[in-house]
Amino acid sequence: MAKKALYARVSSQRQEDEQTVQSQLAELREAIAQSGEVDWDEFVDEGYSRDDLARPRLDRLRDLVSTGDVNHVFVQSPDRLASGAKLVILFEELTEAGCEVTFLKGDVADTPDGKLLLHMQGAIAEYEKTKISERTRRGKLYWARQGFLPVKIEPFGFRYIPRNDRSRATLEVNEDNAQVVRSIYRWFVEDGLTLRGIAARLTSQVVPTARGAAHWYPSVIRKILSNPAYRCELLYQQTERVKGENGRRTRTRLRPESDWIRIPVPRIVQDELWNGAQSKLQANKAVSKRNAKREYLLRGLLFCAECGSRLAGKARNQERFYRCNNVDKLVGSRVCNGSYISADRVEQAVWDTVSDSLRNPELLADQYRKQLEESSASNGFDLNKKQIVLGLKRVVLQENRMTDAYRNEAIELDRYKSEMNQLGERRKGLEKEQAELERQWATEQSRQSALGHLERFCGEVSSGLGNLTFEERQKLLRLIVERAVVNDNSVRVETIIPSDRQHTGLLRTRHPEASSESLTTECDCHVNGRLTISAERQWHG
Repeated sequence: MAKKALYARVSSQRQEDEQTVQSQLAELREAIAQSGEVDWDEFVDEGYSRDDLARPRLDRLRDLVSTGDVNHVFVQSPDRLASGAKLVILFEELTEAGCEVTFLKGDVADTPDGKLLLHMQGAIAEYEKTKISERTRRGKLYWARQGFLPVKIEPFGFRYIPRNDRSRATLEVNEDNAQVVRSIYRWFVEDGLTLRGIAARLTSQVVPTARGAAHWYPSVIRKILSNPAYRCELLYQQTERVKGENGRRTRTRLRPESDWIRIPVPRIVQDELWNGAQSKLQANKAVSKRNAKREYLLRGLLFCAECGSRLAGKARNQERFYRCNNVDKLVGSRVCNGSYISADRVEQAVWDTVSDSLRNPELLADQYRKQLEESSASNGFDLNKKQIVLGLKRVVLQENRMTDAYRNEAIELDRYKSEMNQLGERRKGLEKEQAELERQWATEQSRQSALGHLERFCGEVSSGLGNLTFEERQKLLRLIVERAVVNDNSVRVETIIPSDRQHTGLLRTRHPEASSESLTTECDCHVNGRLTISAERQWHG
């Protein structure tokens, strides 16, 4: 026998805590009781948005309506059911199954005008949601322009005071941390300590950071020295979130200075000390090593053999070196013991390795031919492709059968979902195999074409190697060197030889040399169709 039912929904933990679902249930139970019903079913979804139709209790209610076990549903208001087009879809589904839907607030008649009203109510609910969001945003801007904190912001040295019945949220000075801030400014301006030196001193003195951590970093010190909040001016709305290009994730960018809102806060640092810090920061930037015009041929291409981090160009006693970036003594267990590597020596070793390989294309071509002969990437391609296509057809057929069974009420919704999920996983697996098979086939074709291009590429490049300028050598290395891994007295170079605009070939070479330097190579052709030179050169002294 068909029964009446009620449906209630809350969308957040906050609404659950405020017992809005209980208030819904109380109104709905009273309405059903007044209709003369003494026994009804109750369906409640907690923590689901109105835009999410995948709600377990709503799914169960829809199943019972479709089987005729429920013929009348009570809902507090349309937005408790859904919004927009989804609300219309649900309402039509329920009514077409012979179920009457009663909204305690804003009932809808089963007429064209009523359906239009229902759609309008859903649109209005969405409009109200957007309007509340916009009002919140504009309200924050209003209070910020009035000189109050619109959100919780608590720079190191301050204490956040939340708003109450008598005042808006503000900041007050946390004197313990404020003394640390003043010391940072004095050490930097008056004592001449560097950012790294200040961080090391605070760490050695066991001064906790804003988050209670034990280690201080130069980047944190820089932020404190450049934050105008310590000069009594907190900046709000400096940045904004914008959508990335080509479907990339959102990113943060700096707003024009005219959009910044300046909120007065208590002063921690006097103007003289603040201005001195800004002048010194600008002076340090002008003479910074990272801004010095020194030439490093392998910038961005060298990696540490010990920890895998990238090596950066360093200058010491007017000489050029490369050193691992992961050598900061403040990072505890992550310190790398990589030493300074002579820039002249490692650059010459890498250049000689690449030059030798480019000048010996015959050896590279012979090794590449052997790998092509042994390759079996294309074996069974047609058979495997037919099996995958047949498997996909079977999955589609099974999906259609399950859908027909559900429509004919031969299976329950839970079983239908379970079976469809399993079939979906099977289909994804087959599609992944199909894509991998296509990739292997394309790779095999590119490897076949790479051989013809290899000798031509090496010939064209090697003929002018001795006449290249620094910029031209750097450009060539960035084109073909994938990475170079450095030890104290050796470097292993992995180099990509491009085959044409779309493909690259892969090659490894080995040339023995009888001297204090030795170059070791071996050929290896990978299934990805690239030709990589992987060579190790050692030096002594």
